[in-house]
Amino acid sequence: MGIFSRSDRPDGENSTTTVIARGCSIQGALSLECDIHVDGYVEGKLETSQTLIVGKEGRVKGNICAKRVLVSGLIEGECAANGIEILSNGTVKGIIYSSDLSIEKGGHFVGETKESEGTQVITPIEEAKKQPPKKQPGEQAKTSGA
Repeated sequence: MGIFSRSDRPDGENSTTTVIARGCSIQGALSLECDIHVDGYVEGKLETSQTLIVGKEGRVKGNICAKRVLVSGLIEGECAANGIEILSNGTVKGIIYSSDLSIEKGGHFVGETKESEGTQVITPIEEAKKQPPKKQPGEQAKTSGA
């Protein structure tokens, strides 16, 4: 069994993984139907209908839309996914749109979270931005005095 093998995928479903290796830098828009593993640097818009893995050396800056995101490196920007895991060496700075977020001990998150509506997040990030921020328990409404 290979390191990127998936036993949870239905037969015939794409099991390819695109790798952005350490030392590689990409700017622009990436749209994929497979997993992507980033150990280099990606700046721009990254969309995948599968899993984004940001390795310890990996850096992603921009807008991300994926089925699942695993972070051991750094993400800066907006990230929309059905599930997001910030692992022990991972850092996310920005806005997360997801109803399934986990942060391991040692992982870091600086920013804000907004719960995604429905069961699928694989929609344009612009649609998710239209949702009002969700209040956290104990958070008071902000008012401005006149």
